[in-house]
Parts: sequence; C-alpha cells; structure tokens
Amino acid sequence: MPPKPTSKVLLALDSLGSKGDERMDPTEAETGKAPRLLQRSKTESAIPGYQDTQRHRVTKTLTKSTSDTSGTGPSSSLSVYSYKDYEDHPIVVYTKNEEEANDLVGCLYGPLGFDMEWRFHWSNGKVISRRTALIQIGDDRIILLIQLSAMTRFPLELKRVIESSDIVKLGVNIRGDGEKLYHDYGILPRGLVELAGAARDADVVFAASYRRPMVALAKMVEFYERKHLPKDTVRTSDWERDPLDAEQIEYAANDADCAVRMYRKICGIAERAGKTLMLSNYTTDLKTDYESRRLGMITTAATIFPKDEDRPYFVAAEPTPQELRAYTLWHTQGLSLTELCVALRSRDNPLKECTVISYVVKALQTDNTLIFSLPRLKELIQQEIGSWSRHGWWIHRLDTRNRVRAKPPSTLDSQPKEQ
Repeated sequence: MPPKPTSKVLLALDSLGSKGDERMDPTEAETGKAPRLLQRSKTESAIPGYQDTQRHRVTKTLTKSTSDTSGTGPSSSLSVYSYKDYEDHPIVVYTKNEEEANDLVGCLYGPLGFDMEWRFHWSNGKVISRRTALIQIGDDRIILLIQLSAMTRFPLELKRVIESSDIVKLGVNIRGDGEKLYHDYGILPRGLVELAGAARDADVVFAASYRRPMVALAKMVEFYERKHLPKDTVRTSDWERDPLDAEQIEYAANDADCAVRMYRKICGIAERAGKTLMLSNYTTDLKTDYESRRLGMITTAATIFPKDEDRPYFVAAEPTPQELRAYTLWHTQGLSLTELCVALRSRDNPLKECTVISYVVKALQTDNTLIFSLPRLKELIQQEIGSWSRHGWWIHRLDTRNRVRAKPPSTLDSQPKEQ
C-alpha cells in the first residue's frame, strides 16, 4: 500500500526538536493546549459578545485602507510583517488534498490562528462573493493552508476542529467568518475568539486606544509588533487559483501566524497584570446561536431560495422517475452517496455526486408525502462541497419552521472583510 501523502510532512514535524515533544496526545485532542490563562472551562457557556456589524459594510470598504480612519496610516519606518522573520517561525503547508488535510489538522494544538479567503467579483455595481476557497489555520509550529476550492469534500477533521467549543480559534471579524462558513458549507463554528476583545480585556492601553468592537488585524500588528501587515491587492486576488502563487501563500500564512503571536502577547500582558480573561465575553458560538434562533442565513446573488416568505416549503408536483428512484435508494435502502452514484448510472460511469444530491432534494421538495430524516439529509448534502450553497437555504427553513417563523434573510453579499 502506498504511503499517505502526508508521511514526509509528519516525519518532518516529529523531528522539529523540543516543540515536537509537545504534540497532542489523544486525551488532549479535543481540548487543545491553550494556555491556562485563557482556557475556557467546559461548564462556562460561550456567549456572543456582539453581532457582526461589519458584515453589512458598504461596497466602498473593499478599497478602504487598513489604516485607522483617525490617523494617516502606518509609519513608513515600520518594517513589513512576515512570519519568516521570526526565529521560531512555524512551517507552512499548503494542501489541496482532503486526506492530507485531515492528517495535518490532527497535528495542531490550540490556540489556533484562523482566517479565510474567498474570491469575489463585481456585478451591476454589487460585490458577488463565491464560496470560501481557502482556510488558514495553525498554531506556533505549523500553519495549514487548506484550499477547499480544489477539493470535492470538506475535510472532516477540519470540520471537527472548527465545530469544537473547546478548541480556541483566534481572529478578527471572526463571527463574520463563522457565518460565512455556515452559509457556504452548513458548518456551525464554535470557540471563535475575537482578538480585539481579548486585547481590551487584558491591556488598558489598547482599550484606551481602540474603543470600537473590532480592530483590524493590521492595526493590532502595528500596535503590538511595530510592524506593517500589508493588506494590498493580494487580499482581493483569485483564491481559487490552482495552485496558489507564492505571494498568496505568504499573505495567508502571515494572517494565521500573527493571530497566534497577538494572542501570546495578550496572554503575557494579562498575566503580568494579574488578570484572568473571560473568553465568553468575546467568543462566538454559532451552534448555540442557531439553536436559540439567533442565526439566520447569509444569502447572496448565487443563493437559490424562495423570494416569497409565505411560499410553501414543498412544491405540489410529481418527482421525476429518476428523482424518486434516488430518494428510494437513499431513504429505503440506505445507500451511501458513492453507492447512489453507481446505482443511478453505472460503476464505470457514475453520476456526479452533486447531481444525485439534487435528485434526492428535488424529490422531497416536490412530494410532501415522502418521509425523511432532516439530520440525515443534511449529512448527505454536506458530503459534496458545493451542495450546501445550493440547498442550504431550504434545509435552514425546514429546520426552523417548527420553532419560529424565520425573519426575512439579508440579501446583502458577504464581502472580503477588513483586517
């Protein structure tokens, strides 16, 4: 049997020296190794500190400078931030392989720097966002750049880490990232810590300097590292390019790396001041928000959903024979998605996974007498990386209709966020 594609990388990680000895053992895999100062207890609830006000920014902010609106921008004397300039810098691994991503995510321990990139374009004066193309996630040993746009399925180990409330994920405007992940892939992130909230809690000087809820990552780097974190045209480049170029890779790696470095600085300041930081004050838990009906769907021009809020959840029509057959094989016979693709055509020429999923969904939408399990249907849809963005709104409505009448969704497009 050929070795897994990560074998060389994992061997390299094992030989990193003293840090290699700090790898998680199985009992630490879920809780991570966040410093005691900021580790949330399992009994402490995660309460979102505020709503994501920047998700509805007007289009002009796409070209807005990352400098503070009250200042003149970073000093020209500041050196440019690069993770490579630090003696203890992490290694960076860029992967387009789902199995490799799952293996590598298992090498991480918390707290984790976390960020996302996606492609967008202009249409009729509006910004149209595509699905998240890249996820940057890493600790102080390794930064993973996981290119989702090159994969057919969302890596399950990555999903587990993102949805864990016990593994700290650090970033700026991080609630907006979490909401976009739900919109794009049906994932409900937990343990998302807003760095500016932690900094204000720990550092009275920072709190006096920045009173707004969110502070750009570039401003935090300038404040704590006295370095300039570039936010130029790379931010709005094509993140679905295959492969990414060297400039994109360094840009993405810098964001994840400096998030962890900012966190370490904040920990040190809090410890010297004798403070214990309460993560719940600036942590987002979208699963809790969803269950308490505080999470809606972000919709874009590419999202298909009923425009009339009173429109039925099911359409009075007859499913096609192929749609009905797909439903029967899935619901009654319990075939897996791979087996469905073969059964509906042939082993040598199976149907596309997205086509099979659409058949099952359309059968359920057109015949309201068909019985199905909503969690199982959601699981089916999430097995193909692009299907949630096509069918997620319908699933969201089905999941909420018996609890509360859903509010009309926002039709604003999610935009590249200011960092």
